[in-house]
Amino acid sequence: MKATDAERRDLAGAALLVVVGACAIWFGRGLRYGTSADMGPGYFPAMLGAIVCAVGILLGLATLLRRRANEEEISARLNWRPLVVIAGSPFLFGFLIGPLGLFFSIVIVVLVARLAEKRRFTWEAPATALVLAALCCLLFIVVLELPLSVWP
Repeated sequence: MKATDAERRDLAGAALLVVVGACAIWFGRGLRYGTSADMGPGYFPAMLGAIVCAVGILLGLATLLRRRANEEEISARLNWRPLVVIAGSPFLFGFLIGPLGLFFSIVIVVLVARLAEKRRFTWEAPATALVLAALCCLLFIVVLELPLSVWP
């Protein structure tokens, strides 16, 4: 029995969640965990990583358990572009925030993430990027007073 395109996407998403959760746990392993009442710097990555791993495992199990027979031939392939673009966007943001600042990094990441969809590029993507960048600058710089550079 061949897997449907939706099952392939669900399994790929489940595997990605498990990998991301495991990476969060792995990279936070050297930090002090603390307790729930006195959280250390490693507590949040470990708990978030464990939750993301659990969601990935549950999604994978649910996909495998609900597989049903499909009589027609399935020739659809996994669409890698959205997976790579969306998964790579946080890494791109991490590389850009230092040299370009918060505002331009968010604008570029939103425009790159828009490439995950096959539709034509419209005015919505730049408008969304500018509004999101302005709101993030307002939230992180003005409200939370984080020491981030807004401009390069």
